[in-house]
Amino acid sequence: MTKKLAWTGITAIMLAGTAIAGSTLPAQAQPGRDSSSGFEYVTEYYSNSQLTTIVGYYEFGCAGTYRGGSTSSYIRRWTLTCSS
Repeated sequence: MTKKLAWTGITAIMLAGTAIAGSTLPAQAQPGRDSSSGFEYVTEYYSNSQLTTIVGYYEFGCAGTYRGGSTSSYIRRWTLTCSS
């Protein structure tokens, strides 16, 4: 019984890690993100966890794909609706 509980806990941790890793993929690597969707997907990369200094960006959607600067572990994402 103890081994089964241990494996259940390990499996839960692995699944949670996979879900978190999937949410931090760049916009182009996430499913369902195409320019015909009517949305612009923006990711900004920051130098620290306080999100005070932008060091890079990635935009994908309405008007094409744009990127600049560098990537980091500290990100902020949002989605914008494309205007016609």
